[in-house]
Amino acid sequence: PVINMPEHVMQTTRNANYERLHDHPGVTFPVTIRAERQHIAQAIQESSLSFPIIMRRVGTQTAVSTEKLSCADDIDGFLDETDGEEFYAIQYIECRFREKYYRKLRLFCIDGKLYPVVCHIDTEWNVHGGNRKTLMKQNAWMQDEEKKFLGDFTAYIGPENRRHLEALHSIIKLDFYGIDFTIKDDGSILIFELNAAMRHSFVHAKILPYLRPFLNDISNAFRDMAVRKKVAR
Repeated sequence: PVINMPEHVMQTTRNANYERLHDHPGVTFPVTIRAERQHIAQAIQESSLSFPIIMRRVGTQTAVSTEKLSCADDIDGFLDETDGEEFYAIQYIECRFREKYYRKLRLFCIDGKLYPVVCHIDTEWNVHGGNRKTLMKQNAWMQDEEKKFLGDFTAYIGPENRRHLEALHSIIKLDFYGIDFTIKDDGSILIFELNAAMRHSFVHAKILPYLRPFLNDISNAFRDMAVRKKVAR
């Protein structure tokens, strides 16, 4: 049995996701273009992108090679400092949380069912988990916010938003994938990323133990899916 058919995985590139999802009801997926190094500046100029934009090398994760550029003059400097032959240019959409913070919510979809993973809060727009050792561990209100999301993510994001996210499964068609997103000021969903390149780790549970039961639920759900596929073979 195969978990995540390769042909479906190959459709979850950032630019392919934009083409498939930017018209999905209740969801904003930022304009995303992909081009080779020698053509990326022209592709940006000819697109509907407006500055600031996010640029990153194709195939990288965990913020590697990722920068926010404020104007067209920044493109050459970014390319000079970044290896690679293909790049993404992504529309930057300002979406603050409580005025001076930024928030990233993550759900895993396992066999069509959504599971809450984390609610990261940071002072930087490019939110990543490293702040758990400092900012989130030192701020009880951030932990309380995450507990609300984990405890009842439907209530946290709203039933309609949950339905919009569940409906994505018929398009994505993967057995396992993650959705990184936030909630805009108008209450709708802004998706940052959607693919299977998201690891399941208990590292943060050592710092914030309240994560462990929810991470266990994810482990169990993935195990059960794998067993069902084996039995059905």
